[in-house]
Amino acid sequence: MMRLDELKKGFWGYKKESVYQYIAAMEDEAARKLVQQQEQAEKEADKAQKRICELEEALKILREENKALYQDQIHISETLMEAQKYSRKMNEETARRAEEANKEMETAFQVHRDRLEEYGKKVGKLGRVLRELLEDMEAETEHTEEEIGKVKEQAPAHGLAVFPKKPGNGRQESA
Repeated sequence: MMRLDELKKGFWGYKKESVYQYIAAMEDEAARKLVQQQEQAEKEADKAQKRICELEEALKILREENKALYQDQIHISETLMEAQKYSRKMNEETARRAEEANKEMETAFQVHRDRLEEYGKKVGKLGRVLRELLEDMEAETEHTEEEIGKVKEQAPAHGLAVFPKKPGNGRQESA
């Protein structure tokens, strides 16, 4: 490239030819720089375009992953809601069965208690009957003893035994 101090001077200033050469050299230099800048810009544009394609592809992949994750999240939410619904249903069923079991147990307890009360009444009644029977037997025994006493009082005078011996019941001695 030509420099300004390389211009040839003439009597009335710079020579035209030298100025034209300088201007042409400047134009060539500007054109060369412009071409370089355009090439650089094209390289940068290509590079940027490749980066855009890469980013668009990555964005597409991320959108697909996001969609899959969203579907998974929906599935998990639905599963969780179903599990909670099932848990409530099982808790209600357990409570219902526990209530039924309590009612059955109370009914069985009441039946056993009623039976025990009935047996208690029967035992009490049996005790009273036995007491009355024993009292009657005691009274009858006393009466019989009095009768026996009277018979005994009369028997020694007459020689009667209370329980007469049967003939042949005595011991026989062997010779």
